[in-house]
Amino acid sequence: MTGETSEIINFGELSNDESLKKSVTSFSDSVSKIGDTLKTMCDSDIYNQLDSEHKVKYDIFLSYSLNSLFWLYLRTQGHDPNDHGIKKELDRVKGQMAEAKKAEERKSMPKVDQGAAKRFVRNALWDPDDKDTKNKQQMPTGASSSKKRKRND
Repeated sequence: MTGETSEIINFGELSNDESLKKSVTSFSDSVSKIGDTLKTMCDSDIYNQLDSEHKVKYDIFLSYSLNSLFWLYLRTQGHDPNDHGIKKELDRVKGQMAEAKKAEERKSMPKVDQGAAKRFVRNALWDPDDKDTKNKQQMPTGASSSKKRKRND
């Protein structure tokens, strides 16, 4: 042991055979359930019945799930997934998730009634002094300006 550090690695669960068997069995069951779920998702004709919005969600979910499983596989093989191309792929899929969420939010945003907006702007720009001078110019010379005018709305 010359040149090596004398650290003692504690494997905890590995020292107890029963605990190790239980952990491996649980892991195996979980992998089997994931495999069954993915097989069901890939083999079914559900995809053809979805509209385009749900197809996008389905594709993103499936892509993220498979890439995550590959990430886990690399971890179980002792490789660092951060040094692998899977990291970039997972980041790309996360970006697609964000874009899909933005598109969904845009769809639920309130719409602006353009006609009403134009009326608001036109009425906000109306200057009452300009209207009074135009009315005075249109009135005959003998008419008095003290007469009540009807309001035209």
